[in-house]
Amino acid sequence: MIRRFQLLSLAIVLGFSPVRAVAGDGAPLATLDPDPFAAETLLDHPSPDASDPFLHYLRGVVAASKLDATGAARELAAVYNNADAEPQLARRALSIAGAAALRSGDYAGAADLFGRELMRFGEAMEPHERAGEQQNHDVAAALRDEPAQTTDGGDHRGRIALGLSAPNLTTVPLVIEGHLQDAVVDTGANLSVLSATAAKMLGVRVMDAETSVRSATLRAVASRIAVADTVRVGPLTLHQVVFIVLDDVALSPLGPGHRIDAIIGFPVLAAMGRVAFREEAAAGQAPRRSLTISPSRSAPSLDNLRFAGFDAYVRADDGFESLPFFIDSGADKSNFEKRYAREFAERLKGLELRTIKVGGAGGSEERQVAIVPNLTLGIGASHVTLSNVQIHLSGSGSDTAYGTIGADALWAKGGYTVDFTALELSLGAE
Repeated sequence: MIRRFQLLSLAIVLGFSPVRAVAGDGAPLATLDPDPFAAETLLDHPSPDASDPFLHYLRGVVAASKLDATGAARELAAVYNNADAEPQLARRALSIAGAAALRSGDYAGAADLFGRELMRFGEAMEPHERAGEQQNHDVAAALRDEPAQTTDGGDHRGRIALGLSAPNLTTVPLVIEGHLQDAVVDTGANLSVLSATAAKMLGVRVMDAETSVRSATLRAVASRIAVADTVRVGPLTLHQVVFIVLDDVALSPLGPGHRIDAIIGFPVLAAMGRVAFREEAAAGQAPRRSLTISPSRSAPSLDNLRFAGFDAYVRADDGFESLPFFIDSGADKSNFEKRYAREFAERLKGLELRTIKVGGAGGSEERQVAIVPNLTLGIGASHVTLSNVQIHLSGSGSDTAYGTIGADALWAKGGYTVDFTALELSLGAE
């Protein structure tokens, strides 16, 4: 029996696909890419027989996870340009370097790196891996001649009133090419998104090239790429902002009457530096949400935020141990993924099983889940208690992340703060 529809995520993602990294002797050491924290652990305690290319690889992964594009490019080039590097390691070095270049706005460099990867290793890839890397290449190639996103100078401090749309999605007012447009704030979206109707109304420059991206259910979704010359978010003015344009139906996960016309993703959020989301409730009034942009902290204390490609990860304690979770404000509920069920099967004993329908931008599907009645998650110094948390047992969702931190956990303490420079995520008001 299908119990309910869950908005799994609005995330539109590029096709980065993890494989196992290998040392010089060919033995798999760790699935590094969905868990950038693992690379730091291995780098701090390297195996005595780890090859030189593997150590460069680890340093490159760590640099990329800390948004250090220059360091990542240098270290990863020492891998894929080394004839002695294991083929699988060289392939992953090209992919991660391509992602870092794309994330930093070096579109031509990203297209060349993904192209090299496909030419050298495409025939040996699994079909889904090749398709994902081809998506990355096509997006980068379409943007090859475009300049990187830039931000106007000056002090960008400011506070913005936020809105709330069903189901529990936070929206922020943007001014795109001079037109006001509310957009859902989605930390899980690799790039910002517009519906076809909104793209036409706002007057963004839509490119002819047809591409595809992946939805929350990992299905390929036909898309086009658009560039806005100017986007204003409160005190911040951005130029050359990239949007993925999807058909209206792909952005109507709750039906035709609930189209989501705009989503802001990683590049716009990261440009803000430090963003604090707050919810305040006055007596007798509905809660009001706001976003405050401020400079990064000079003395960070948590250092618990890392990136794999465009995806943000945080360490969270599930009551047993500390694990990396994907951060997705576009998901209404937090959940555990199939990897958690596979590696901790004994924790599923006695749990209620359900069939649910999940969906997001691009489609929906049925999944089998186990239900954890009550769960306490620890993030930094904060703990939040969630009810009826799902452990996904089937479906096309992520098989690499342990779980997703959704809007329910992020807002449980009255808000949260993401500092993209200090690499911190904290819960609660400050």
